[in-house]
Amino acid sequence: MEPVAKRPRFSIKKTEDDLKRFLDMKESKNTKKATKSAVNIFRSYCIERQRPVCYEKLPAEELLEILRVNNSQV
Repeated sequence: MEPVAKRPRFSIKKTEDDLKRFLDMKESKNTKKATKSAVNIFRSYCIERQRPVCYEKLPAEELLEILRVNNSQV
């Protein structure tokens, strides 16, 4: 009986597609849904408060200011 040939563990080359698929699977589907929902809520909040909707590139200080609740606005 012939021994089963082992596959090499580290010599297999990964393609860019393999790496992209691996990174896409890193977050669960539920995490992605929760993040998308939170982003939509925050975007609606910004629109309602007439704040910048393109918050992705804002400095942290400006994001904190957007999130800070002012008692006179509530």
